[in-house]
Amino acid sequence: MKSHRASRELGYLRKWLPIALLIEAISGVGSIFFYEAINLTSTFLLGGVTGFFAPSPIGEG
Repeated sequence: MKSHRASRELGYLRKWLPIALLIEAISGVGSIFFYEAINLTSTFLLGGVTGFFAPSPIGEG
């Protein structure tokens, strides 16, 4: 009885682990893209169009 339960749990793992890893990879790439899009847009609109450059934190740059 115990081996049947372990086999069933292993089946769930085999089913859901690749799906979870795919979702993780897509969300990671999406978050990097979103961060870079915000950074590029802020640099272009604030720095390029209006001429405003936000000050850096103390100790950086």
